[in-house]
Amino acid sequence: MVYHLGMKKARRRLSQAEREVEILEASLRVFDAQPYQDISVERIAKEAGISAGLLYHYFPDKGALFGAAYDYLAKTFVRTLTVESKGSPWETVEAGLDNYLQYAENNPRTIKLILRPGGIKELGGMNDRINLRYTKAIAEILGIKASDSLRLIAIRSWIAFTDKIVLDWIEEKRKKPRARIHNLTIKVLRSALES
Repeated sequence: MVYHLGMKKARRRLSQAEREVEILEASLRVFDAQPYQDISVERIAKEAGISAGLLYHYFPDKGALFGAAYDYLAKTFVRTLTVESKGSPWETVEAGLDNYLQYAENNPRTIKLILRPGGIKELGGMNDRINLRYTKAIAEILGIKASDSLRLIAIRSWIAFTDKIVLDWIEEKRKKPRARIHNLTIKVLRSALES
């Protein structure tokens, strides 16, 4: 670590993409720590270690930043499904589900905000686009063709079902073990796709 006079920590020079990821990850930490309406752009900038002006260079307002953070999080989950896959197709889907459940368990406020955006206009339609991305990723992993519309509908419905279960689970302060939620939702998906 390099220090300048006054013993302040030196800022690192990041590429635009690296800086954006740093801001998105910082914003997710802040969104999980406080209610959305109580968060200021300045608070997010401080968490990211940058000025509010630099943050505005990347995102015009808090809503746009939240939308981008949500999209970043969704892409991370899809990447976990598609890039880090190990084992059989079902093991890959189960690992992806477990990553989602673990994130929900550790970041309940962010998950509630995502699943119940209530008035954040920048999220209009985003859940549908994200769920479509998840549907395509799961179908691809399980070898389901794009022409198999009934099974694709089953996957999309399962995603909505899983989101509702997760929302109820975190609102109940996660009283049931994560493994139980995992097993229930996977059984529902398997049953829907094998019918």
